[in-house]
Amino acid sequence: MKRLTLLGIATILVMLVSLNKLSAQEVEKSPFEGVWELTQLATNGSGSRMPIPGLMKFFNPDGQFFNLRVTQHGAVITHGGSYQINDLQTYTETVKSEVKGAFYALAGKTYRIRYSFNEDKTLLTLSGLVEGKEGVENLSYTEVWKRVEMKPVNPI
Repeated sequence: MKRLTLLGIATILVMLVSLNKLSAQEVEKSPFEGVWELTQLATNGSGSRMPIPGLMKFFNPDGQFFNLRVTQHGAVITHGGSYQINDLQTYTETVKSEVKGAFYALAGKTYRIRYSFNEDKTLLTLSGLVEGKEGVENLSYTEVWKRVEMKPVNPI
């Protein structure tokens, strides 16, 4: 299990802010790029329920992504890999790694995920299906992610 310290988390966030600044100079930036926090979750047709606290999704300009779970005991990257936008409604995640003990068979699989943004691209809704491991049924899900706004940090 990959554990990160608060210093490690801060380092990652600073790197992402830097990447965001660099990619802002490009002609066209992907609306996915940046840091997202899970705000709503519905599974297997149920109504919305409280999301997993501290779950963040990072989409990097180089086509890589990872999910990070932050708790009072530290942080862990739950899974990661590459992503590619297919069209105006779907994108593909190819999961290359997952945390040990995961309930769902993510690693080594490619998932086609439906997406939509709100008008100002501050909310991202994702829906799809993941396969369960032995004894765990498949999971259909709808998630709502809120863009995390990165404020410039003034040096001390």
